[in-house]
Amino acid sequence: MFPYIILVSVLTPILADLSNITVDVLFCSSEDYQVENLKDINIKDLTHYSNISVISSVKVIEKDDIPLLPFLLHLNFIDVELEDIEPGCFRNLVKLKTLRLHRNNLVKIRTKTFDGIRTLKTLDLYRNHIVEIEDEAFVNLPSLLSIDLSYNKLTAIKPGWFFRCDKLRDMAISGNELTEIPSGLFRNIKSVTNLDLNFNKIRSISETAFSDLKMLDTLWLANNKIDMIPDKTFHGLKKLDFIYLDENRLVCLSDNVLKTLTDVYLVNLVENKINNDCKHVLNEFKSKHPSVDINYENRE
Repeated sequence: MFPYIILVSVLTPILADLSNITVDVLFCSSEDYQVENLKDINIKDLTHYSNISVISSVKVIEKDDIPLLPFLLHLNFIDVELEDIEPGCFRNLVKLKTLRLHRNNLVKIRTKTFDGIRTLKTLDLYRNHIVEIEDEAFVNLPSLLSIDLSYNKLTAIKPGWFFRCDKLRDMAISGNELTEIPSGLFRNIKSVTNLDLNFNKIRSISETAFSDLKMLDTLWLANNKIDMIPDKTFHGLKKLDFIYLDENRLVCLSDNVLKTLTDVYLVNLVENKINNDCKHVLNEFKSKHPSVDINYENRE
């Protein structure tokens, strides 16, 4: 269990008071530090802890709000009515690994908002109201492994969002307003292995939409409005093992699509509109490739 600090007041007056602290601690405390009243906080003790949660209302994180906290690994602003983040405000968190900003009121993520957090591995922006992400919003994050943009109001993915995020593996953009997946979207994040696009409004997918994702292992496209998979959608994705296409509007998969699926483990087609002719084709494919589990039976 990570050491945990509960901060119960507005961000600025608390963290600003830390700016004059002399850090002489060579380790992080293994004990929890929890308070309900600000008078109980020993400010110097904050430098001992690796996990800080702000739990009161914070409308804006300004550039100079967060001082140097050299031992901080995990920072949480969860459900605190956060509306805006000024670029560069996290620059003093030199060892930060996890930043959780979910269930807030963020509408826009600006260029270089997270620039300089070179140790960051997990970035959580789940359940905000984000409608716009500027180019290079996620830049110079060489350690980033996971980003969650699920349940926002994004209508498109733009390749310019990401730059120098060469280790990104898990990307979740489920529950947004995406209607299409054109080609070239993922050219700057070729390392992604798990891509979640569930619960959008996707109708069309470019034949080369995923062609840059050579490391892709699992692709979620469930609960969309897809009625056709282009022939070469999965061509060249040799590491792809799991494809979730359940609850779409598919009638069948073409022979050319099936030819690219001989090495996958699972293709989930449950709750589509698979016709009888297609069922025959799929059963024949399964008989020739018994290692591939194609599930098309609808739930009762």
